Amino acid sequence: MLILDKNSWLVKQEVYDRLLKVSQTPGALSDVKPLAARSRDGILSVVGNQASIPVEGILTRHYDFWLEWAYGANTSYLDIQAAFLKAENDPTIEVINFDINSPGGHVDGLFETLDMIAAGAKPTRANITGMAASAAFAIMSQTDRAEASNRADEVGSVGVAVSYFVSENIVDIASTKAPKKRPDVTTDEGKAMVREELDAIHDLFVDSISKGRSNATGENITAKKINADFGQGAIVLAGDAVKRGMIDGISSAVPDISTALNVGGDEAEEAFNMDINQLKTQHPAVYQAAVQVGVDQGTQTERDRCTAHLTYAKSTGAMNIAVEAIESGDIVTETLRAKYLTAGINKQTISTRDDDEESLNGANSNLEVVDTEAASTQVVELVEKGLGIEGVK
Repeated sequence: MLILDKNSWLVKQEVYDRLLKVSQTPGALSDVKPLAARSRDGILSVVGNQASIPVEGILTRHYDFWLEWAYGANTSYLDIQAAFLKAENDPTIEVINFDINSPGGHVDGLFETLDMIAAGAKPTRANITGMAASAAFAIMSQTDRAEASNRADEVGSVGVAVSYFVSENIVDIASTKAPKKRPDVTTDEGKAMVREELDAIHDLFVDSISKGRSNATGENITAKKINADFGQGAIVLAGDAVKRGMIDGISSAVPDISTALNVGGDEAEEAFNMDINQLKTQHPAVYQAAVQVGVDQGTQTERDRCTAHLTYAKSTGAMNIAVEAIESGDIVTETLRAKYLTAGINKQTISTRDDDEESLNGANSNLEVVDTEAASTQVVELVEKGLGIEGVK
């Protein structure tokens, strides 16, 4: 089951509330079976001399199946660290990109990740595509340049929070000389003890952001400025974030083509209106690189889409839903997650009813028994090899 423990969280408030609601819903995930292991070849991808490291969903030290199920994505700090070290040690890689769309996550594992990125020798860049909040904002802050994809991207949420669940059936008692080990959070004194710990983590958090942004901008971005101007725990839209010095720019902004190409007049107009055939003819290397980026991204996106559906199907036995969704090109949405979960519950109910009927009336010889687990495994293996659903026997 999904449990939100007392670990300190660096995560956007609405996301934490959403996870909390799932964790407190009886039986919300009781019929979902986590995979025993997740096959991972690493999260690093490389195109030319550029490396990309995804920072997506809830961030935790280790991969967490339940958080991925509840939120839709999960990235572990250990995976980020492994990818970064691999990119740093690859002589063919010149720039390391962090593709960020995350509301944040756990404190545990974050600071080692920040220190590693800060100590890296190669140029780094953060590309925000949706959100870089809290812990994800801290990772972004360690790069040499951070850009949002559009003005509506969300950044910030600089702060630390923790939730305590109080039960009258549980009594916490600490030794006399260690009263802060089990603070009574129902009292002002207990809350002050907890806040003291959170403030210490907050100071470390802000100090890392201060050093990172100061190195990136060449300006002295002090902790005082961050606490005053970086939203005070709130989310800031990208356009405003640029003005506050939280990020460096918005990549979707249209550049001055005359300046960018060092041309003017008709030449600039011709360059701006260059079509795909002209690009292919006049700049074949750029054209080929752009095509390869599209192919690689499309392949990875399609593989991720199919694997996500098959993971849910394998956990709930709803292979029919997965096949239909894959064939129609649907991504995993909240509605489809609900269908998978409902199918898993219905399957269990039908199985129980059929067992009862069989014991009373005998088995129906006309029913065909299908090994859904074997079918699921076969489809997963085919997708991992890059084959289509039509390869299933």
